[in-house]
Amino acid sequence: MKRHNQRAGGNGPGLLHASVRNPSGVPRRLALRLALVGVGLGSVGGWLVHVLMTTEQAEAWWQLGLLALVGSLGGALLGPLGMLLLAHMLDRTVTADDHLVGYSGMIRMLLHAGELSFLGALGGGIGGGSPGIVAGLVGGVLVCSLVGAVMYRIRGLGLGLGLTIGVLLGAISGALGAAMGQWGS
Repeated sequence: MKRHNQRAGGNGPGLLHASVRNPSGVPRRLALRLALVGVGLGSVGGWLVHVLMTTEQAEAWWQLGLLALVGSLGGALLGPLGMLLLAHMLDRTVTADDHLVGYSGMIRMLLHAGELSFLGALGGGIGGGSPGIVAGLVGGVLVCSLVGAVMYRIRGLGLGLGLTIGVLLGAISGALGAAMGQWGS
């Protein structure tokens, strides 16, 4: 009988099938609560970024909040999925003896714990309130890398992991939030 190899180049379970399982042990209710806190903080942060970075105040406060909320929701939903796809591609392209194999498993654990949605919502909210896509990308990278580094350092997962995930997820969700914010205005 042929065994499935989950290493690079193997015929392991598909990305969708592997992503549905919750390997983190964190209850979904707690993960959802953490993601919602991220959406709230991302929306407020995006609103503040828009107020501070733009000179024209032609839009109403609720329109600014809506742009930041849309960016924050987009970052919370699509940013972690982009990060998961990136980690899955990394696992598939590196050789089986490389130490980075299995990175997508750790990313799946962080996804189910709600931490990627929290960081994605922060980056997306900042991006949604930014005046352009480049500003959203840079703002998302700065905020997510700082918050991710502190969060993962406190949890004992390492400063390097927090910075790496923060930079990648901040770039994805910040640019995505800015694109959604530009499209909505």
